[in-house]
Amino acid sequence: MSLVCLGMNHHSAPLAMLETVSFNGGEMKEALGGLRKKSAAKELVGLSTCNRTEFYFVSSDVRAAQEGLLERVCALRPAASWDALRAHTYVHKNERAARHLFRVAAGVDSLMIGEAQILGQLRRSYEMAVEEGCVGGLLNTLMIQAISFGRRVRVETDIGKGNVSVASIALKIVSDHARSLERKSLLILGAGEAAQLAARQFVKDGIGKLVVLNRTVAHARALGEELGGEVLGVDSLHEALREADFVVCTTAAPDYLVRVDAVRRAQQSRGGRPLVMIDLSMPRNLEPGCGEVEGVRLYALENLEEIANENKRQRRTEIAVVERMAVNETNSFMRWVQSVDTKRLIAVIRRRAQEQRVKQLDRHGRKIEGAEKERIAKFSDSLLRSVLHDVTKNIKSLNLDSETSLKEFEIICRLFNVTRADLEQEAR
Repeated sequence: MSLVCLGMNHHSAPLAMLETVSFNGGEMKEALGGLRKKSAAKELVGLSTCNRTEFYFVSSDVRAAQEGLLERVCALRPAASWDALRAHTYVHKNERAARHLFRVAAGVDSLMIGEAQILGQLRRSYEMAVEEGCVGGLLNTLMIQAISFGRRVRVETDIGKGNVSVASIALKIVSDHARSLERKSLLILGAGEAAQLAARQFVKDGIGKLVVLNRTVAHARALGEELGGEVLGVDSLHEALREADFVVCTTAAPDYLVRVDAVRRAQQSRGGRPLVMIDLSMPRNLEPGCGEVEGVRLYALENLEEIANENKRQRRTEIAVVERMAVNETNSFMRWVQSVDTKRLIAVIRRRAQEQRVKQLDRHGRKIEGAEKERIAKFSDSLLRSVLHDVTKNIKSLNLDSETSLKEFEIICRLFNVTRADLEQEAR
């Protein structure tokens, strides 16, 4: 049984490819059962953010599970071709999969190094998989440990110090276009976590007017009341675009929320005022052609690399510290995996040997009674324990976070005819 991470992120794929395989929370929850069934994975957790879509799973047949997951994703996301998926996905197994997740939780694999939103996203993904019955002992332990590690990293290091989030990039872009925000108007599209972060940061930096527009006005009302902003529904989009100086989109719609025609109409009534639009959504919710309208500057996640790289340079020292912590955390997790598997294997071997000892005593000792039978029983038990002593000692000495020892473990399992199902059954 292997632990595997199958994924695609901003390092391995362009934005246009990433958005074809993105899932919002509801979509992922709905898809988990089918994904697990198609892949025959024993355990499965799906994580989809603006930077990545990843599946962490446990399977005895990695290749079959991998192919099954990709096939199901293709079926759910027709825009994602099989060849493109295979070209841009990565596969991490066992120790590498665990270390990758710890790095993700710590924020060192994010577009904005050190951002904390990934922790909440990871926690919700884990809870969702638990609700759907897709999590067992291994992923349960790994996910809890990863979330705990992510919190600890941000307490013990400065990796998350300062204004670190994708929303902070929006503020940096706006600051490059305006010396002062005091007389400027900001339109926030969406009312989720990213929208809240962006709105609070802009208000803190002195934005003159805040407008929150959302499909469900009730969801946006609390944010508007907290920050003194105006709240609108989507039917007021034209009016909002006409008045705004800056637009930050953080929605999770499956298609474009703002089309080119809507922006062109708004620009015609703006008196030549420039409009800066920033799309932080995944998939993109501002039609790419909006940036071709005269007077409009459009930024999407793929345009933010320069700012992200500067943030990375500023945190170079802390990144090295966190990387070492991730290695130590991985070793700790793999030791736990090793202890679980070795204990189960030893228990299965001992139980089966004892069952055979008792069976043979019953078969050949029917004519022996009393003290003689008890003496033979004690002798056979002592002999069995002696024979198994070196076997047990050698199994305990295996270091299962190395490929060599993993192969030795598999050989021992085959020699004693112990399957993964037998090991799992021993845990029940």
